[in-house]
Amino acid sequence: MNRALRISQTPRKGVYAGFNDCIQLARGEYVYIATSDDTMSPDFLEEMVAAFGPQYKPEDHWLANCGIQTVLDVGAHMGEFAQRIRAMLPGADLISFEPLQEPFAKLTERFKGQPNFRAIRCALGEKAGQHEIHHNEYGPSSSLLSMAELHKQSFTFAVKEKTEMIEVRRLSDVVRELNLRDPPLLKLDVQGFEDKVIAGGEDVVARAKIIIIEVSFQPLYEGGPLFDDVYRLLKEHGFTYNGNFEQLFSPKDGRILQADAIFCRQ
Repeated sequence: MNRALRISQTPRKGVYAGFNDCIQLARGEYVYIATSDDTMSPDFLEEMVAAFGPQYKPEDHWLANCGIQTVLDVGAHMGEFAQRIRAMLPGADLISFEPLQEPFAKLTERFKGQPNFRAIRCALGEKAGQHEIHHNEYGPSSSLLSMAELHKQSFTFAVKEKTEMIEVRRLSDVVRELNLRDPPLLKLDVQGFEDKVIAGGEDVVARAKIIIIEVSFQPLYEGGPLFDDVYRLLKEHGFTYNGNFEQLFSPKDGRILQADAIFCRQ
């Protein structure tokens, strides 16, 4: 999920007073104070958060007691969700899918030597083949769909992109090659390609007990489904909506743009 940037101006009370004011305004789990002479790599903060360990919240305990045997992490990026879910479900098989070379390399390095883990370099969709992906300068915004204008206006740090060819496979085809233990949890973070992944893996969806899926309430990718579309689709497959892990707010006007929605089988 994308993260928004908020700028706040405070009275001139001194640099440390300014730090304290910003800490009071912060709503995240971690605070990093960047001074004017700091330099860092583009993924510095992401790696720092990973170094602190998995984000395991007390309210996540319900998920640890659902009997999940396999986690299918579709749209894994560098393993942010994978690390969190591994802390909740240490005994489950974890299978992560990521099509882009650089994040895939960091994903495999992060989980190197860990048991019950497998990384597969491909995207998932309705049809197998080669497909052009929009590789965004902000990696988590990369998509097989074109970015909508609202996304560009809301997140100006995620505008520049290049295209590259990647492999797209059907989830049903991939699973035939795996010894999948039931029941699985299916996580989808695919930037507007949610319905295509589901269409290419309906038999897997039928086996899933829980689906955690990034949904949009406003059009952020051209032709991508919105929450209502995903809700109806998963309801047809026997799932009910059970709330969100996280929500993304617009830095422009505060409205909710996306959420990591939780759907559980009835």
